[in-house]
Amino acid sequence: MKEKSQSVARIKDKKDSFWRYSKDFYGRKASKVAKIGKSIEKRIERLEVKEKPFEKQHIRLEFDTTGEGLDTIVQCNALSKSFGDKLLFENVDLSVKIGQKIVLIGDNGVGKTTLLHIILGKETPTKGEIWISKSAKIGYLDQEVNLLNPENTIIDEVRGSFNSDITTIRTLLGCLLFIEDEALKRISSLSMGERVRVTLAKLILGGFNLLLIDEPTNFFDIKSREVIEEALRWIY
Repeated sequence: MKEKSQSVARIKDKKDSFWRYSKDFYGRKASKVAKIGKSIEKRIERLEVKEKPFEKQHIRLEFDTTGEGLDTIVQCNALSKSFGDKLLFENVDLSVKIGQKIVLIGDNGVGKTTLLHIILGKETPTKGEIWISKSAKIGYLDQEVNLLNPENTIIDEVRGSFNSDITTIRTLLGCLLFIEDEALKRISSLSMGERVRVTLAKLILGGFNLLLIDEPTNFFDIKSREVIEEALRWIY
């Protein structure tokens, strides 16, 4: 009986030791976790508050394509153009209808820009006929971007020709990567790519139903190229 009592006592001592150890161990662990938690809270409090990153706005363009019920707005028949002995093109037949997207492809110097100038009335054909509807409202994105007033700011240049409210203009310029004070830069200080974007903003607000674009991505950086590609993708 004595041996049994001693055995029971030893088991009880071990059990008590285990619980004391467990209590100390988990107590120390809980205390450590609590200290780490307080340290993290203090670090969070010291963190600098950051503004929400700018989210790129997407352009949604809707050009006027009604044309007062008309179908064809430009008709070219057997057009030819030469400068002296240099023949650029001949016997060109072209019909432009409301809602169409037409791409002119060819080597440099074959007369692509000249054909656009004929449609705009800046050049006359050597031969052939061209008819343009009286309802045609033609917008033109010039290859050299020479249609902007260098003394204007971006926002004044865009706002000057149209009756759109300032919120609409600001939103549009933001979509074209002119954010906040960027819209106050003078035209004279802009790169060629930026000038193309300003001209595009004017075309978007112009209510045109025929848009002529002459090599718009010549001077573009990657971001500007993405903007113009997105804009052209949504033209109707």
